[in-house]
Amino acid sequence: MIKNKKLPLIFIKGKKFPYLFLFSVGLLIYLNSFFNYFLWDDELLIVKNGYIRSWTNIFKVFLVDIFHWTNKSNFYRPLFTLSLMFDYSFWRLEAFGYHLTNFFLHLSNSFLIFYLLRFLRQNKRISLITALLFLVHPVHTEAVTYISGRADPLAVLFSLLTFLFFIKSLSPERIKYIFFYFLSLFFYTCALLSKEIALALPLFLLTYDFLFSPPRKNLLSILKKLYKHLAFLLITLAYIGLRINLFGFASKGAVPYSLPLRVINLPHVYAFYIYILILPFNLRVERFLPLIEKMDAGFFLYAFLLIAVIFWAAKSYRRSKLIFFFSLWFFINIFIVANIVMPLNAVVAEHWSYLASIGFFYIAACGFDKFLRPRFVFLKWAPTLKFRRSLFVIIVTTLCLLTISRNFQWKSPVIFFESTLRASEGQFSIRDTRVRYNLANAYASRGDLDKAIQEFKRVLEERPDITRVYYSLGLTYARKGLYEEAENKLLKTIELDPGYLQAYYTLGSLYLKQGDRQKAKLVWKKALEIEPRFPREKELLEQLKVLKSRISSQTIEEEGILFKND
Repeated sequence: MIKNKKLPLIFIKGKKFPYLFLFSVGLLIYLNSFFNYFLWDDELLIVKNGYIRSWTNIFKVFLVDIFHWTNKSNFYRPLFTLSLMFDYSFWRLEAFGYHLTNFFLHLSNSFLIFYLLRFLRQNKRISLITALLFLVHPVHTEAVTYISGRADPLAVLFSLLTFLFFIKSLSPERIKYIFFYFLSLFFYTCALLSKEIALALPLFLLTYDFLFSPPRKNLLSILKKLYKHLAFLLITLAYIGLRINLFGFASKGAVPYSLPLRVINLPHVYAFYIYILILPFNLRVERFLPLIEKMDAGFFLYAFLLIAVIFWAAKSYRRSKLIFFFSLWFFINIFIVANIVMPLNAVVAEHWSYLASIGFFYIAACGFDKFLRPRFVFLKWAPTLKFRRSLFVIIVTTLCLLTISRNFQWKSPVIFFESTLRASEGQFSIRDTRVRYNLANAYASRGDLDKAIQEFKRVLEERPDITRVYYSLGLTYARKGLYEEAENKLLKTIELDPGYLQAYYTLGSLYLKQGDRQKAKLVWKKALEIEPRFPREKELLEQLKVLKSRISSQTIEEEGILFKND
């Protein structure tokens, strides 16, 4: 640590101060997120998920995916589901409590980063700047402010604990070795059960062991070193085997691009993540990354930049093994989510940088450490220390303000989807169509039927082949009292998908509401021919009576038909 009484207060020597400082800053920038509503996947994973409401399901979560009760997927994250069960026990459907949990997970990760770097004998300023940048960077709002993004902070928490206790297990004292070693194995298992991003962790443990442990000169000593990593390998293989046995490994809805095409775009993917970490403006979900389909000028530009960065990282090995290690941390963790190891459900996503960003922020902190030294010269440029401190404060303050602003964009479904569409304006993709469809449903849910109809129509202009949009539009027309338009859209739904049973149910209800019981009977009879479990007319009338003409609400599609024997 630099002994300079004029250093900013943030660099004072107190052991507790860094944690109090991080807590204060974190609370300040995430306070406005505590009052946000449930949105997007929160509706499925929390609001409508009866599975998290009973602890009798505690063991079942280890055998199913997180969406198993509504749509089959292979998102195997049992500890994430357990965390939702825990929150529901205390908060029921109060979003405040879920946001609070996400915040403390993120804050804990920031604490662990600081503690871990200090444990590695890194100076206090580099450790604190790394933890601070990680804490305040707006790119992490997709993993923190968004409740359903919790799997990333949860997996990183257990990954950092794994790393910390593995390093502590390198102690020559046998009792400490055994205790910390088994703790690291336990937390690695927890990390995998939180999210699959932890798969590369054994590689980092092995790399650290060979980089920082005393060198072994003979084959036997090297084999002994490798032996203690065997348990991590076995846990990894067991996890992969479990996933394959339960529901396969490839992601549902994976990116439909060939492996050669994904490899060609790898430099572009790295450039994207580096860019949003340096310039985190215009952040949004459902990212659209233009694909490079051949080795053109764009490919060679991104490839050249990537090679230059890798060359710099490799060259850093002699100067600082920690910089080299955290460079590997960044590049390997991005590689895991770059659709090379396995195809994912998107080309890029901001929250996929959560784990990898630790390496990036450490390297940035090393740069800021040099920048804030009393004597700093860069290409004959020697700005005053006061100027450099001010610039650093401006950078951190800007990141804080961007995070606060981004939290507001996650406030409610309407605000969220509107801001997402504004951010992606001029970059049309299929994902934008999905966002617009969700926005239309959000408008309908709050009663803005005219806006909802307008957005549904825009979706159909871009994608006239999506059956459920016709159904949702028909349902909205019915709520507005435009029965003829509603009938047309529901008939179009059935034309596109004769097996869309909910459309029969709603269309029959519409006819009944207009007093045409004969038409209602014909529609329901047709549905019965398709699905024998479809309720008979008498049962349907009972359902409609109990539900008090549900055609006046937007909940028909959500609640579904009450089939026999369900």
